[in-house]
Amino acid sequence: MLKLRQLTQRYGARVALNALSVSIARGSFVVLLGPNGAGKSRACRSARSPRV
Repeated sequence: MLKLRQLTQRYGARVALNALSVSIARGSFVVLLGPNGAGKSRACRSARSPRV
């Protein structure tokens, strides 16, 4: 299972992700939809190697 809680990513004053929370069960298929610049790729990169 993958759990993200309150994931926030900033670049200076610009907020790329704001308090993203999600739980994904093992073996699930997930699709992220959104416009350009919505933070889809940033969310995937942050989930892969989060900073603590």
